[in-house]
Amino acid sequence: MKRRTMLSALVTLLVVATAAMAYFFVAGLGEGEHTAELGKGSPTNYPVKVAFSDGLTPGQSEPIHFTLEPATSTDIRSLAVTPSIDAEHATAGCSAAWFTVSTKNTFWREVLEGRQNSMTKVTGGTPMDLESQAAGYELTFTDTGANQDACEGAHLTVKALATP
Repeated sequence: MKRRTMLSALVTLLVVATAAMAYFFVAGLGEGEHTAELGKGSPTNYPVKVAFSDGLTPGQSEPIHFTLEPATSTDIRSLAVTPSIDAEHATAGCSAAWFTVSTKNTFWREVLEGRQNSMTKVTGGTPMDLESQAAGYELTFTDTGANQDACEGAHLTVKALATP
């Protein structure tokens, strides 16, 4: 009798183990995985609202405001700024290269040049005008000494993109 009980227990254990292995084998089919090295992804870029006044003339500068509003909290290391002239309103000879953005603030100049090793924190969902951080950005229409009348009445667009 002892032998039957032992054999019965062994058979039951074998059946349960086989069923468990079959379940894990079948349940495991169709699953996949992906391994990636951390820290190698592309940074997310954040659009920036830009504001400045009309009427800039050669040799003049005026304040330009950048407002960041990322969806999640982040650190900003770089601010890429690209001036362009609207082709529909431009006269031939007006050059976007005549327009530059600069600041005397060392930290914010390095952010603008993409050389900033330290960062500034931006809270997600909360607008942050960089002027509140004393950025002091200015838009300048460089006076080349040549006739720049081609830019009169042109529409200048400044696009900005912040990168963590």
